[in-house]
Amino acid sequence: MTETELKFQIPVAALPALREDLLARGATPQPLRALYLDTPDGRLSAARAALRLRLEGDSGWVQTAKALGANVMTRLEHDAPIGPAPQPPAVDLARHAGTPVAAALQAALQDAVAPLAVVFETDVQRLRLDWPTPSGAWVELALDEGTVRASGRTQPLAEIEFELRSGEPAALLHLAAEAVGRHGLWLDTRSKAERGHLLARDLPATPPRAVARPAASLPARAAVAGLLDGVLASASVLADPDMPAEAAAPHLSAWLRGLAELLQVLGRAAADEAPPDPAWAETLVALLAPLDTQPMVGAAARVARGERYNRLVLALLGWSQPL
Repeated sequence: MTETELKFQIPVAALPALREDLLARGATPQPLRALYLDTPDGRLSAARAALRLRLEGDSGWVQTAKALGANVMTRLEHDAPIGPAPQPPAVDLARHAGTPVAAALQAALQDAVAPLAVVFETDVQRLRLDWPTPSGAWVELALDEGTVRASGRTQPLAEIEFELRSGEPAALLHLAAEAVGRHGLWLDTRSKAERGHLLARDLPATPPRAVARPAASLPARAAVAGLLDGVLASASVLADPDMPAEAAAPHLSAWLRGLAELLQVLGRAAADEAPPDPAWAETLVALLAPLDTQPMVGAAARVARGERYNRLVLALLGWSQPL
């Protein structure tokens, strides 16, 4: 199964209004406790994959495997229901046999000697809402509030996911853009698994992803799609209000390099294929202008959390992703 979803962080001041908005529209609460597993040398984390056991209220335990999908908005995922049990059940990779995610797990764990073990846990109260869109699509909204625990450390968690259940991805992007404007949300491509592994290792952020100049022969849409993976990852770190400046600095450099490459690609797009909205490049330039005169990390963080930037990248995702 491939899931199409986007995840956003929530300004502290906006959280009560968002919670009340979902409850007023009929959202249902669900307690979730999850145990995330990996090898001692972090093979799943390195492959950007995840394996978890989650207790889903009265439904019992579910084993879930996740791995990278074809683009920023998609993930391979397979759920294997186990059922009620007084204690967490033993993990069994055979539960995912024959699914696309099984191959990703096998590649990540190939030749692993040490067994899988719990690396971190999450305790979350979820508010879940199925949202019908005017186009006929259905989007699931899931507001998660709780904590991540690892190695004796805890970290608060408050995020909202938009997952496409049926219909076209454009409906998800439109609904997300509306929520960005209404509640001040900002896009965050860091998974719970990534954040939990960082907490377990007492690290603030993963290293930035390398920014490579796309080949001139690559179609503009494909070039933008490839660049957005690293651009959005670094923006997620920059936008984090709790991120230390020294940890954000290398992500600022990677983000600026990625945005410069995006401008190059968007500048040539009109010549070789149906062009994107010309205002996208103009908006990028306008957003980056204050970085010349203000403290860089702080100014970049404000941009990455801002409505104009997040609407821009949502539009670029919709234009570039082969969904």
